[in-house]
Amino acid sequence: MQVHRFLVTVLLTLFLLIPNVYGQEEPEVKVQISKNKVMIQGKVYYVHIVKDGETLFSISQAYGIPQIDIAKENPDLYWGLQAGQAVKIPFSVDDDKKEEYVFHIVKAKETVFSISQFYSVPRELIYEANSGSEDGIYINQVLRIPNKEFKAEKHIFNKENDKYYYHKIEAEETLWSIAKLYNIKYRRLKRVNKSMKEDELAIGQYIRIPKDYADTIESVILKQKEDTYAGVELTTPVQSNYEQPEIECPEVNGLVTDRTYKVALMLPFQLNKNVKPVNLLRDSLMLVNPDSVLASEEGKPKIDWNSYVYKKSKKYIEFYQGALVAIRELKMQGLSVELFVYDTERKAEKAEELIQNPEFMEMDMIIGPVFPGPLNVVSKFSMENRINMISPLSQADYELNTNPFLFQVTPSYKVQVDEYSKHIAEFYNDNMVLIHAGDTTKKHVQLINVLKERLFSSISFHAPVEEVLFKELAYNKEVFHNDTSNSFEQTLDKDKKNIVIVPSNSEAFVNQVIANMNYFKNIGYDIELFGYQRWKNFKPNVQEYFYSMEMKNFDPYHVDYSQETVKDFIRDYRYAYASEPDNYAFQGYDVTKYFLYALKKYGPDFQYCLKYLNLDLIQSDYRFERTDGYSGFENKSVFMLKYNKDYTIEKIK
Repeated sequence: MQVHRFLVTVLLTLFLLIPNVYGQEEPEVKVQISKNKVMIQGKVYYVHIVKDGETLFSISQAYGIPQIDIAKENPDLYWGLQAGQAVKIPFSVDDDKKEEYVFHIVKAKETVFSISQFYSVPRELIYEANSGSEDGIYINQVLRIPNKEFKAEKHIFNKENDKYYYHKIEAEETLWSIAKLYNIKYRRLKRVNKSMKEDELAIGQYIRIPKDYADTIESVILKQKEDTYAGVELTTPVQSNYEQPEIECPEVNGLVTDRTYKVALMLPFQLNKNVKPVNLLRDSLMLVNPDSVLASEEGKPKIDWNSYVYKKSKKYIEFYQGALVAIRELKMQGLSVELFVYDTERKAEKAEELIQNPEFMEMDMIIGPVFPGPLNVVSKFSMENRINMISPLSQADYELNTNPFLFQVTPSYKVQVDEYSKHIAEFYNDNMVLIHAGDTTKKHVQLINVLKERLFSSISFHAPVEEVLFKELAYNKEVFHNDTSNSFEQTLDKDKKNIVIVPSNSEAFVNQVIANMNYFKNIGYDIELFGYQRWKNFKPNVQEYFYSMEMKNFDPYHVDYSQETVKDFIRDYRYAYASEPDNYAFQGYDVTKYFLYALKKYGPDFQYCLKYLNLDLIQSDYRFERTDGYSGFENKSVFMLKYNKDYTIEKIK
């Protein structure tokens, strides 16, 4: 590392010497100081567009900033300065001066909407300030952002209040770092400074610190020249950044503290569509009290589900019931938890209404919501308040990029295909046959291309892709009516193992393909069939082929009914609800048990300790990883299943 730093320093020094040695013979070009500014990670810069004849030396002289400081902020300068290049020039903020605009350089995947959200500026004002932006924006475009909306408001504190000390904010500090400094809970710090938002903090601003943290305050206060003041004008907003704290993860048995944790469960029960929503809540969700059961003395359910329970409510109530079985189990192990249950009704506006409840700021964890609108609303709340949030059912991964506190339990399609492809790639020496419907719709083509891309990538770790025997058959209506058997026979190899991959969720299409594959297997072809997750929902007559052909498929969920943990859960569920658990009940149990156990063992910052958590679940095996340094966590665990001729299903990976 020391050698690397030395080389960089030497190269940088040589680079900066070049303009001084060779640039003095060129005609002098007057550098015009830019009025354009942009804020990046809390620092303000001029945006200077290089003109012909300008050098780093002349730009440095014009702005009064050392060359090395400019070069450090612009790594691309190491490759030379070019006309038209945008260069960031460090800017010293004048507190008494207010520019009309700040300037934003558009990055990949940004939209006018996302930029307006970042700066808290209406889209209409951005359109007005940037002609043509309504028709679209492009990467590296410089947008003018109206500064009158971006500037933080003035906050006044009561100087006579004896409950607080006042902390003066320094460069690059955030509410999170200040909370760590004083050993105060982040959410409590937000509560005592309710009028402020994270993106409104400014250097020199003062915020309240409760005096009941006096021991910590006394040690911190010595570092600051001023300890009480009020009425500070804010002029330099600092954008907040996610910071990953250093957390110790002790291997302990029992609670970290004796506190009661507060957990929100947000599901689309849609109770307003049920005949008797009040009775439904009171009667079907009684297990909030773990000593009560839903079964009557005769062992019959107290609820006639089919008579007045809305069809789409049932699966989420079953998820909830599975969750309650897990909570009862954990309470017996010493967990103290208060569960808050909310009906999101599949509506974003309902989620907006729910998070306004004062109790929401007290939550230690949020499970749900399910659908995109509510999920997006609650994810923003989770991010702003640094509350861990669990997405228990959704397979869409778009929220992960914006919320480092989000956990996605169901792996995305890409993750599942990755694991699927890695396993298939191990058969690179065999004859690989990809059979699909030849559908030319954009969605179908994308799905096939994703699979082939991942498959070829995985194969490349074993052998050159061009040397692998790979065939693709578009089995459409034209093929079917003309020469079905010949088409299949031409793709198969009687002298090698045939790896047949059928990426389709169409039951009719799959039935046609595997019926033919079964025929060829019976006449002597060695065929290994790979299916898809949703095939398990096909009719029994189609599934017969799965067992006879010993099919393999991938699935993030699988219940092994021979396991004692599964038997115990089914017994407890039957006792509580006088009914059989389905996949949603299993999911509710696994999600709740895993994350509440993590909360119990490691506290609210459990996300940094999950690599140490080993817990037997009944239909899942979680392995959470960040997709990058600042994203949320996605479950990367996918089972590879094999159907056996004795009508059993086993996990092979």
